[in-house]
Amino acid sequence: MTRSAINVALGFVTLGCAPAERPTVGPAVDLVVVDSSVLAVDLAGVSGVVRTSSGAVVVAEQGAASLLVLRPGIPPIHLGRRGSGPGEFGLLYRVHLCPTDSIVVHDYDGRIHLFSDTGFLRTILLPPRLSAAEFLGCPSADTLAFAKLPDRIPGMGLHLMPITVFGYAMSTANVQWRATLRGTEMFISERYSALYERPFGAQTLLAAGRSGVATAETGRRELRLIVEDGGFETLYFLPSESRGTSQKARTRYLKERLAEEPDSASRVTLRKILDEAPWGDYLPEVDRLLASQSGAFWLRRSPSAVDSLAEWLVISRDSPIIQRIFLDRSLRLQFVDDTRILALQETSDGYERLRELVFKGITTAPDTSR
Repeated sequence: MTRSAINVALGFVTLGCAPAERPTVGPAVDLVVVDSSVLAVDLAGVSGVVRTSSGAVVVAEQGAASLLVLRPGIPPIHLGRRGSGPGEFGLLYRVHLCPTDSIVVHDYDGRIHLFSDTGFLRTILLPPRLSAAEFLGCPSADTLAFAKLPDRIPGMGLHLMPITVFGYAMSTANVQWRATLRGTEMFISERYSALYERPFGAQTLLAAGRSGVATAETGRRELRLIVEDGGFETLYFLPSESRGTSQKARTRYLKERLAEEPDSASRVTLRKILDEAPWGDYLPEVDRLLASQSGAFWLRRSPSAVDSLAEWLVISRDSPIIQRIFLDRSLRLQFVDDTRILALQETSDGYERLRELVFKGITTAPDTSR
């Protein structure tokens, strides 16, 4: 079946096993989408979405500086508000779900807020070492993962910036070095005094979940899990493929990247920076990495300019079977567990809708006729 023949009326297709260097052992497993629904519309400035074990969907609204909690048949409620006190947000930046079902909200003023899906739990002031770090997620009940660029930023222009990964124990406030990675090509704009990833340049993708912290780096062509003492365990080898860029590819990149910005002012600023930035010459092998609540990692292969679908690989540390799904490339995946996908999709009026895709696994016996 070709991609053009796949039915994408609902924004999804059937998942199947993808070719991979890792051997496939035992029966094949197909993940089949069985339902699709719209959970919310007219959203703006969403910086993350999670779903708790009780079925509550929690939407981090950056513009409203609050958490929107959605439950079937019950009016939505808001948790938190703008401010500097406990449970109040200066800039609601990222949201993740811990294995304990606690909702961890990263406030960009150097604080972490913990909520349940019914109310506020506590606020943690991060140590100065992590105040400007990027929050990756919650690998365990007590541990948070962060990624940080160097404290000293070089001069204007293009630089390959190494990335250091840290673990933070909430119970002891202990910061532990986990690994230092090759990093990402960053463009430092003199005109706008801004730091931004070079489009189509070398990059390092990171995601943290129940299985740990995973990374995919341009040039290495592999998905790796960070283990003890800065070591790595390879989970998957990516096919070797180099694809040049085009004007159409740049246009698609601009459209999709600007759609991720929370408001029109930040979109205008980002567009000016991208107009100044030196673009890379090749499409990256992968451009998204997401940790599933089931422990698997979802890795998106970079679609070409003409592709209306994007291929996601589903890779689990506990299984040699690599699965895949083709999704509408306009879907921005926010949360995945073993049965659901929550994704944002921009509408024609510039707002976003939140969609839920439900899938199930079907085990098929291997072909023994040959």
